[in-house]
Amino acid sequence: MVTVASRFLRYIPEDPMRGPDVLDVQRRLRSLGFYQGALDSVYGRGTFDAVVAFQARRNLTPDGTVGPATWNALGQMLQVTPLGDRGPHITIDLEQRRLYFGRRRGLVQRVYGVAVGSPETPTPVGRWVVVEKQRDPGGPFGTRWIRINIPWGG
Repeated sequence: MVTVASRFLRYIPEDPMRGPDVLDVQRRLRSLGFYQGALDSVYGRGTFDAVVAFQARRNLTPDGTVGPATWNALGQMLQVTPLGDRGPHITIDLEQRRLYFGRRRGLVQRVYGVAVGSPETPTPVGRWVVVEKQRDPGGPFGTRWIRINIPWGG
């Protein structure tokens, strides 16, 4: 299952946040040994405490809010299955802001200039699969937009 989550998750005792993105956080924190509660998709006190403990361990601000930095930290600890030489590949150089496209790993056919995330919404680092592409998506995205299968954001 791929969860497309673009919201910040936080603890609101009187009206707890709910949803598949909360469940993904709970599962991830459980697999890392931080969360022991029920996998109930509710951002309750137990989830909050687990997020704070995880953030403290990863040297993030331990505020219990799952924003871009925490989503990325959770994602960087995911186990990635190597893709081998199947199909097209893209590599993004975040510092140079370049996308390298090739039909096979190691063989670059095209190079494109790209925009990358900001400090508030950083570009995720890792191996991902393209799940959606759009031409002229509008807004701040420029003329092209690619969604990847990150479990914590769109």
